[in-house]
Amino acid sequence: MKEREYFFYTLIAFIFLFSIGYILYQSIFLSFLLTPLAFLYPQYKRKEIIKNRRLLLLNQFKEAMYVIASSLSAGKSLEGSIKDALKDMMAIYDDPETLILKELAIIVKRLELNDTVESAIVDLAERSKLEDIRNFADVIIICKRTGGNLIEVMSNTSKIIGEKIAFTQELNLILAQRKFDQKILTIMPFILIVLLSYITQDYMEPIFTTVVGRIVMTIAFFMIMLAVIISKKIMEIEV
Repeated sequence: MKEREYFFYTLIAFIFLFSIGYILYQSIFLSFLLTPLAFLYPQYKRKEIIKNRRLLLLNQFKEAMYVIASSLSAGKSLEGSIKDALKDMMAIYDDPETLILKELAIIVKRLELNDTVESAIVDLAERSKLEDIRNFADVIIICKRTGGNLIEVMSNTSKIIGEKIAFTQELNLILAQRKFDQKILTIMPFILIVLLSYITQDYMEPIFTTVVGRIVMTIAFFMIMLAVIISKKIMEIEV
């Protein structure tokens, strides 16, 4: 994560926690006591970004496999097919920062330096931490050693990855409503506090002015955060 991104996400978390603190305590000083937790958010956001990028790379990798399989069917070598795949993918994606373009460019560069295609794909698997690419690299190594049918391997790999991506998207669609419900349940207590503070100020005043009230609010805040963490763990299903 770049420094600018780290600062941006920390600032967002700082503002959010300060707002939550002010809702809970009605005190600027006590609201600032929650803000150090903002420094934990960039690490959480980083994991989320990595997860989304891996899924995006896997989807793009599947498309590259189709292109490579087509070139292999035309009689070209695996090395030549990868180079052709880079050119074809550049025609599909205009942005040079597209993940698959950068990764294919790295593989082509390694091939030009007389590196083997097996080690280049293994390097991609190790950096991306994607099990499907790791398995594909193992199959490529076996095919190279035993003279297996690379065209069939590419076709089957693309099909398997495509089915996995389709299942993942269907699962995410099913979980989308539950995630929305979880967000609503998370913000509802704070909305109720704001409404009660505005409608029944006398009733809520002891909560904001006494030590016991502030302790109760602090316990409530951490219980809500714990509920958020548990719910995310429940809905985090690895495919």
